[in-house]
Amino acid sequence: TYGLPNPASPADLERGAEALRDLGARFPGDPLAIEGRLLLAQSLLTLGRHDEAQAQLKSLTEGKDVPEVMLARARVMLARSLRTQKRHDDALAAYTAYLSAHPFHEESVNAQREVMDTQYEAAIDLAEHKQPLEAARAFEAFLVRYPLDSRGSDALLRLARIEADKEDPKKAIEAYRRVVSKYPSSEDAGRAQYEIGLAY
Repeated sequence: TYGLPNPASPADLERGAEALRDLGARFPGDPLAIEGRLLLAQSLLTLGRHDEAQAQLKSLTEGKDVPEVMLARARVMLARSLRTQKRHDDALAAYTAYLSAHPFHEESVNAQREVMDTQYEAAIDLAEHKQPLEAARAFEAFLVRYPLDSRGSDALLRLARIEADKEDPKKAIEAYRRVVSKYPSSEDAGRAQYEIGLAY
């Protein structure tokens, strides 16, 4: 197997991939051949070749006669690969497809958490790429969907900083006060209180 799914070198990956492709061509419907395609995708991910891995995984999810357990693995691997590339919308769509089709799969609980994480990462990326309106909407949506998430104070603080960047002191102070009011004992509340002091 040339060390797959953790090949020592690209050369080992290519040799292993060739062997797996040959297996798949000779026995296309055999569970071992399908398992080999998953192994190949995992090997590509190990080497950071996400586009190639995603193509392999998509072909599995669109194929016929793929056992459900392998289909579930392919779908969750695809979602995680897209998330790694920060293709947040595509990743969320892939997670949704996975969770809708396989709600009781062994990775479903972890995937639900990863959906939350992906949504938060998407909001941060919007803020970092100077898209304040979209970022604010994303943070507000996160707070509505997950009111008990531990990142709530951070989300509110980021929203306040978005208001502060608009150079509207009144709205910024109101936003910082939301942090202090809702999370009075958090470190973020201390930072918000400091920002309120600077605004006066």
